[in-house]
Amino acid sequence: MRDPQAMSAPPGTPPASGVAGDRSTVAAEWRAHWPMVLAAFVGISVPIVPYFTLGLFFEPLSAEFGWSRTLISAGGSIAAAVAIPLSPFIGALIDRWGVRYLALAGLVLTTVTLACFSLANGSHAQWLAFWATFAVVGLMLKTTIWTAAINHAFDAGRSMALAVTMAGITFCHIIAPPIAQWLVDGYGWRDAYLFLAIGWGIPAFTLSLLFLRDVRGGGGGHRSHHDGGDKASSDLPGLTIHQALRSVALWRVGIATFLTLLFSSTLTIHKVPLLTEAGVARETAAWLTSLSGVAGFAGLMMTGWLMDRFKAGLIGGITNGAMALSLVMLLEPFRTPTLIVISMVVAGYAGGTKLQINAFLTVRYAGMRNYGKIYGVMASLIACTGVLGPVFGGLMYDLTGNYTLLILAAIPASAMAGLLLIGLGPYPQWSPSPNDDASIPDPGLKEGRVRR
Repeated sequence: MRDPQAMSAPPGTPPASGVAGDRSTVAAEWRAHWPMVLAAFVGISVPIVPYFTLGLFFEPLSAEFGWSRTLISAGGSIAAAVAIPLSPFIGALIDRWGVRYLALAGLVLTTVTLACFSLANGSHAQWLAFWATFAVVGLMLKTTIWTAAINHAFDAGRSMALAVTMAGITFCHIIAPPIAQWLVDGYGWRDAYLFLAIGWGIPAFTLSLLFLRDVRGGGGGHRSHHDGGDKASSDLPGLTIHQALRSVALWRVGIATFLTLLFSSTLTIHKVPLLTEAGVARETAAWLTSLSGVAGFAGLMMTGWLMDRFKAGLIGGITNGAMALSLVMLLEPFRTPTLIVISMVVAGYAGGTKLQINAFLTVRYAGMRNYGKIYGVMASLIACTGVLGPVFGGLMYDLTGNYTLLILAAIPASAMAGLLLIGLGPYPQWSPSPNDDASIPDPGLKEGRVRR
């Protein structure tokens, strides 16, 4: 058997130190693949446009059909529920067929389905069917697709590339509502849905058609996924599904992500009433919410830069710890107008990094061999938080009449999530072929030979 010390790591394998490669490698990756990052930046925003703009359609839909806000918003809950069981299935398709064809098909189908919202005729069943269909086809455009493409293309600069990709969500959050409002006021809600579909879908499809590729061997060699579905996946370094299920590091990443996003999604929905309960005027609360969004964008960029240079688990742990500290500032004995502003900035910064940290740590500790399936499970956990979080926050308020209990629960949960990410151990190193008997699984696994 070969000496593991003598084996050279394959392309895409992170350095043993856990710190990304030199800056020349990062620059080379960006020169080669920046158009793909641009395509991912735009593409990742397409399936979330109707969610960020739904509130602007409440009044016109209620005026025309007499619908309740519960019915109108029920579509969003259906979409989140659909993602829970189906996300791992989409991940398996990515591992088999790659991202390009799935993304292109998803962009066409999602654009057409979003345009169909303009055909609503007042039928409750039709409205919910539109949302259910949108949820299914939109799964082909979820974060699993875009992060898989970026993770294949980048290694040394992977964290910043993921940050820029995820920033597409924040960008959509910033510009989609005012655009939708302008369209509704100027052209009516039906044309607004049609223009939103065309305005987002066509540019995203064009960029993906031109620049989205299935790149293998991070930052270097290109290989089309056409040359053999499963074979292309099995040639990549990484954990088997059985090994992933036994990976302590991946379990810790998943639990930490669930805890942080459960409370982040809760606080996002209930942020304005929580602030008004703390004595903040409603107009000021809305301004602070926008400030949190700007801080979230800054968090993406800064965390992307830091994780390319330092241990990502440590950065994630500190970020979650900062989230806990920001919540302490909202408690009655401590809060002041100044601390409330600081709390919103810190919470926004931390909240903007959650998906990015999860995607980066997943690929570092699982590898690319079964990334689609493994991250698909992570995506299911994320979808669960989207379903449970808002309801949990409402339940806490209904039981107690205030948000104090919610904050008191979120503080230790955020601190625990931070502790789970600190001390994950060195990034695993794999031999050139995952089928080699010296293949290196996750450090948290007992089986396999670890390269020292």
